[in-house]
Amino acid sequence: MPSSLSLAAARRLRKRGPFHLPPGAQPIGTVVQLTLENARTQPEIVLTDTRRDLTWRVVMDQDAEQPDRWHARLRLPDKPTIVAYQFEFSGSRQPLLERRQIEGENRPIYGEWEQLPFKIAVYDPARMPAEWTQGMVMYQIFPDRFANGDSSTDRAAKGVYGHKPLFKAWGDLPEKPPLGRDFFGGDLRGVIDKLDYLAQLGVECLYFNPIFQAPTNHRYEAIDYLRIDPMLGSEADFDQLVEGAHTRGIRIILDAVFNHCSSDSPYFREARRSRHSPYYRWFEFSQWPNVYASWWGFGFMPEFAESPEVEDFFLGPNGVTAHWLRKGIDGWRVDVAMDNTDEFWRRMRDRVDAVRPGAYLVSELWRDSTHYLLGDSFSATMNYRFAWAVRGFFACDQLTASEFDDRLQVWMRDTPPPALAAQMNLLDSHDTDRLMTACAGDRSRFKAAVAFQLAYPGAPTIYYGSETGLEGDF
Repeated sequence: MPSSLSLAAARRLRKRGPFHLPPGAQPIGTVVQLTLENARTQPEIVLTDTRRDLTWRVVMDQDAEQPDRWHARLRLPDKPTIVAYQFEFSGSRQPLLERRQIEGENRPIYGEWEQLPFKIAVYDPARMPAEWTQGMVMYQIFPDRFANGDSSTDRAAKGVYGHKPLFKAWGDLPEKPPLGRDFFGGDLRGVIDKLDYLAQLGVECLYFNPIFQAPTNHRYEAIDYLRIDPMLGSEADFDQLVEGAHTRGIRIILDAVFNHCSSDSPYFREARRSRHSPYYRWFEFSQWPNVYASWWGFGFMPEFAESPEVEDFFLGPNGVTAHWLRKGIDGWRVDVAMDNTDEFWRRMRDRVDAVRPGAYLVSELWRDSTHYLLGDSFSATMNYRFAWAVRGFFACDQLTASEFDDRLQVWMRDTPPPALAAQMNLLDSHDTDRLMTACAGDRSRFKAAVAFQLAYPGAPTIYYGSETGLEGDF
């Protein structure tokens, strides 16, 4: 239950008409009671199991002591889902929906509201995040920019889609606008050299942006999913990194970019060479060989079709997911999760559980990720809802205290309680400006935001260098 202050804030922000506070996320098969206040006529609840697209109705009973207060008990489904619902009244065409703040996606939104169906997340308590993920301190590393431990690999890049690579000195500024071709020489050996520093900082889990062979500095379009990029080091370096991190009690998760690859990859080149190639069915050609589905229209990032062959490559017994788990990693962060089907990620979760039970699986989704957190796909999400709320209150004065609290209370209701402490609570990342920049260089605001992050339920996530107050635009 929310505190009396939070409940008062929720009422204050939703002044007009009947009032309903939804229950938080519930285990499968639970019986819950819904209460509606300030309603003069008898309400009927219209509920929908969103996964099955099934709807049913429940009539509410009047409270014996408060005639404008209504109750109904209902049983939740026995399988993970989200139950969406609204209240309907005889004689009125307008149902009662939930008034929520619009939070934004890849950019925050403040001061705007929307009406959506109320919802209850129904989760499987037997498949919640492992104990080791609860409240851990995470640290995100963009490999090219963290530390250079082996200068012999600094100039291994050959070119980036027609652009010559730019090899930068460590103190230089990145190319702007970015073309993905400026390399600073960071590598796995540099991370190995800094493991003691990371341990002293209190880091318990390292999240790496992509490390597989790719043309660009960000490596979000792999050429080979089973090979470490030569600029970052060798497989022996990777093995030493995993061993060194685990010796210090630090876990490792890698970036899974399973939606698309590089147009320079052998998979795609073979698909374009012949329609009889086994790789032809890995991609969606509308006019072979030159017109095909690509991520957001970027031709150098052809999207995979979710064919059985692609599924086996990524999720099969000897696929990419299982291979790196057996090499010792402790989980995966999944890139652009919404661009694959939910069923694909449920099957990935099954493979992860079969190979390494208790591994950590994180989605990248900038908006409400409740449907991913029910126990049958992801352990957590990159919690941009948290980031935008904290920034809005501490960094830029865009939220009042009541609005800030309301956002956090809504997020906590949406999230299964056993998963709250495992959520990846970040304040900046490779896809945003730096927190210090968002604070306009104000160190007091920066410190207050970080202090709140570290004290709040979840897995606080530090983007490399933010512990020093590093600045930078996106």
